[in-house]
Amino acid sequence: MVWDEILASQFAGNIPISEFLESYLPKPRSEHGAFIDSLVSDCASLLEDVKAEVKDATNERLIADPLIKYLHAVASCLPQETRPRFDDTQNKPFPPADPDPEDHCTRPDVTATRPGKAVPDCWKWPHAGTIINLKHKLDVFDINDAIADNDESRDALVQLAESARSLLIGTDSCFVFVISIFANTRARIFRFDRVGFRASHAFSWTDEPKILPTFFHRLYNPDDRPGRMYGEDDTISSPTDDEKQQMYEVLCRNEIYKRLYPTKAEATTTSLWIQAIRFSDDDERKPTVVRCFTIGHIISFSDGLFSRATRVYRVILKEDADSDNPPVYALKDAWRQGCRRPEVDYYDVIARHCKEKDIDMDAQGLARCHGSVDLSDLTDIDNAMWDPTSHRTRSTHSNDDSFERFHMRSLLTPVGRALESFKSTYSLVQALHTAILHHRIAYDAGILHRDVSEGNVLFDELMDKAFLLDWDYAEFTEGGLKNFNTWFSERADANKKYEDIDKSLKGLTGTFPFLAMEIATPNSTTIHGPHHDLESFYWLLVWMTVRHTDHTHPCGKLACSKIFDDADLRYKCLQVFSPVATDTPLFLLLESLRNMVVRQNPPAPARDIFGDEPDEPSAAVPMTYNKMLQRFDSAAKLPDWPKRSKAHPYRIPSKAAEARSRASARKADTQNSLHKQAEEYNGSQKRARQEDGSEKVGTATAEPGPKRQKTSDSDVPPASIKKLLRRNP
Repeated sequence: MVWDEILASQFAGNIPISEFLESYLPKPRSEHGAFIDSLVSDCASLLEDVKAEVKDATNERLIADPLIKYLHAVASCLPQETRPRFDDTQNKPFPPADPDPEDHCTRPDVTATRPGKAVPDCWKWPHAGTIINLKHKLDVFDINDAIADNDESRDALVQLAESARSLLIGTDSCFVFVISIFANTRARIFRFDRVGFRASHAFSWTDEPKILPTFFHRLYNPDDRPGRMYGEDDTISSPTDDEKQQMYEVLCRNEIYKRLYPTKAEATTTSLWIQAIRFSDDDERKPTVVRCFTIGHIISFSDGLFSRATRVYRVILKEDADSDNPPVYALKDAWRQGCRRPEVDYYDVIARHCKEKDIDMDAQGLARCHGSVDLSDLTDIDNAMWDPTSHRTRSTHSNDDSFERFHMRSLLTPVGRALESFKSTYSLVQALHTAILHHRIAYDAGILHRDVSEGNVLFDELMDKAFLLDWDYAEFTEGGLKNFNTWFSERADANKKYEDIDKSLKGLTGTFPFLAMEIATPNSTTIHGPHHDLESFYWLLVWMTVRHTDHTHPCGKLACSKIFDDADLRYKCLQVFSPVATDTPLFLLLESLRNMVVRQNPPAPARDIFGDEPDEPSAAVPMTYNKMLQRFDSAAKLPDWPKRSKAHPYRIPSKAAEARSRASARKADTQNSLHKQAEEYNGSQKRARQEDGSEKVGTATAEPGPKRQKTSDSDVPPASIKKLLRRNP
């Protein structure tokens, strides 16, 4: 979906401004009627002058200066340490808050600083407290308070949403507020969180002079949080220089990370303090609040506006400051959907299964969870200092918690690095082989992963060994649910709401490019099984091949979109040889796996040319762990794996490169079209001979897909490869 479709689906409606302030900005103890009345009275004369100026403004640029003048007067009545400053930023570009290279600079109209901060020389999103979007005449809603059905209004709403997203990312907030001013004196206040957004009814900020002073006082003066804003994550803070020095000295006791971060600047320039939970090592697994110190740059960052918004940091703990060799964890921060079971349940069942079956988790390299907390629920947690109400969303159409999101935080090992950092195609294949083994262990424990994808298979950052992680979209099998309720009976009753397994397994879950074709079929009610995840491993290997290796696909850098844009394209991919050089071990593995996927997704039979009933469809042959692992084992034993086949960084094609790739694709399509025409011609000649009685009538087969064009002898698999493919199809 595009931005405007997403916003329409996540809009929770408009409410009166008085109800909006009461529901979403609680009244702090420092606010009382006399304070607001006094503030309004002090600004009344100025407001009259401002009102005259903005009414006569002929465009939105002329609204900015008088508005800022008035807002500075309002803010001057706030405490110095919490007071915002306002700036006309219409011509001041903000670099993107998201490290995504596709993001671009933006220019909010009017921007307020963080509490107590001066206007910066160069604006960045972490400097911003809120933004005000100015439109001379345009409201984003119609007279019925529905999103207006015109391009200009939708574009204005998208601008507000993009600013809200940047504020959420740049300021580590749980939710944010933005303002739209239109028709010069009319305004609306918006609240965005990770599940949706809601807006106030329109009000006149000049004729209703209490509203903006009340809004800014509450936004910048939340109770018990001096110097912070309402909505800001109260579990995150910035370390002092002394704290950075102290924690860097702790890190240096870990010899491996001392080598990885030889200077304090590399380790601590972007460091944060983040509160989390660590479980005790005994069977009681008692939760204790810990302070996590982030090391280096953020590891992983996924920040769609309405999403899990997953972030992963590398951390050491303040509580390990006296350790001779402090452990380093991955800290995962995400917003879980209310309908999803907490991820820790799956980690705990896998760990208990390994204990029961005497499986050495460290030797296998399996991911572990050392602590997890729902920040919106302080049950049985001592010494927690955060406000739980900030750590759940409140912007859905329903009061049903299953539609809301809850802020989760987990401590995990090992710390991972991206799959795309593979050092050779052999190490890539070995990584997927290991991930399949981990998937089988989890399935034996009664857990189906259901989201095999690029970000969920990682290398241990200290070695070339891989692991499978991210169980956010997993589900128990019947056996797994029984295991959980037996092994963790104290949590069984609280988690009964997640037990509709049959319904859950029929839901469309996963990352689209890697979904099994049967699952990706529109309106599919197929029950998700382990064979579907095994197919996802194949598509993941194809994805990594065409993005990060020297492949032979004619579309070049556009190969991914040519293969993965929709299910039909992927099915066509199965009809041709794998897009790598045929004299490589990787080709043999891809071909063998491709044949397995074809048998799992057999084509529908074609009708006979004379109208007889079609043949019975071929029976699907589900992929199995044993057969798939056997193919990886066989491939690993093949000679001639290239030693220098490090992953190529994937770069978005330039316009010139894209044009060349599209030209190559058109050429390939033309060749395939000519090939198809030749097939059709031969078919017509055959039918003519049949009708003439010179050839026996047979049953037509399914129409062949596009075939690889022979350009040289090297394009045809040598006899040894053909033999292997016949032996291990």
